[in-house]
Amino acid sequence: MKFCQIIAYPDALLNSLHAARPHLMDAPFKEHAPELAIEAPVAADLWTTTLADSGHEAQLIVANDVVSQCKWAAEKLEAFKPRNKAEWMCELVLEQLRKVKPDVLCLTAPISFQQRLLEHLKHRPRHLIAWTGAAPMAKAQWKDFDLVIAPHEAGVRNAWKNGARDARVLRPGFPRAVAEAVFQEPTVYDVAYVGSWDPAEEKRNKRITALAKAAQRKDLPFKLGLFLDVPAGADLPPAVLKLNQGPRLGLARYKALSGAELIVTEEPAATEAGSLSHTVFEGTGLGVCTLAPGSDLLQSCFKPGTEIVTYSNGTDLIARIDEFLAADARRTTIAKAGQERCLTEHSLEARMKELITMLENPPSKLSGLMRRVWHGTLGQG
Repeated sequence: MKFCQIIAYPDALLNSLHAARPHLMDAPFKEHAPELAIEAPVAADLWTTTLADSGHEAQLIVANDVVSQCKWAAEKLEAFKPRNKAEWMCELVLEQLRKVKPDVLCLTAPISFQQRLLEHLKHRPRHLIAWTGAAPMAKAQWKDFDLVIAPHEAGVRNAWKNGARDARVLRPGFPRAVAEAVFQEPTVYDVAYVGSWDPAEEKRNKRITALAKAAQRKDLPFKLGLFLDVPAGADLPPAVLKLNQGPRLGLARYKALSGAELIVTEEPAATEAGSLSHTVFEGTGLGVCTLAPGSDLLQSCFKPGTEIVTYSNGTDLIARIDEFLAADARRTTIAKAGQERCLTEHSLEARMKELITMLENPPSKLSGLMRRVWHGTLGQG
């Protein structure tokens, strides 16, 4: 199959990426994709490298990366003059799709011009799919998509309600290539936490605050690498404000996580209740002893006490941190076992095999109808 994935990167990530790689300004387009791929904001969201390594033809389009997009236009088009300068991004992607003609087109949210792109798409791929990422998009319209994929049931249910022809769960996976890229990072933290501060997530914020306070205790303090994306105007508790080093995206995210003895995973948002945070797979995949809230779903993926460490509440989390910082051998054994389980059963390579199976075995009309009924959306799509 010929795949094409369209994604948008945060502007700050693109700025830092090109500042660190000035040679890309003069490099051919084919050299841009590997550099963009290794710096994906969240590794689980980018599939083209893994698909290409599996023998599929796969092209990555970072729609808002001016450098790579202009390089492609210079190489492939005699001239590119957008009819509407404000719509240059969408028009250039349409030109790319016209030439690539993929069998499978995957749009990775958020794509601001998604609807305009679909309205003007002349060559409809055999499979038009969307990956919703970490959070369900409440107002998204999925009626044009053959398949909407989400990492949790909430996203699948939302897709059915908003007109998707098919919607499936695909758990996050972690690419082996990222683990290999950062495995030599020196250990600089006792504990690392990478995530976000969301005023709507009171439970999560209390957990972060307790973690920051514990790191600054007089008795048994520990060095906490705290990397939070904080919305403008948010009022952080003093303990959190003192330690927060700001967000980490791309490879910097995985270097920060890899440089710790323990990783505390970010708890899923309230809208994602019953799901697993992708940091569960990132921590274990990187080969770092990982702490996560216990659940039946987590236990179905990793064996507590052997491949991952679980906790029941904030007090238990701090106790577990103290316990495992003092137990080097146990911590190392769990880290190795967790990484082996992750890169065997929960790697991005394994997830892409699941994706191919989904595409090769579309549901019958009866199966689709039954799933709509199951999700309570009959008559709403």
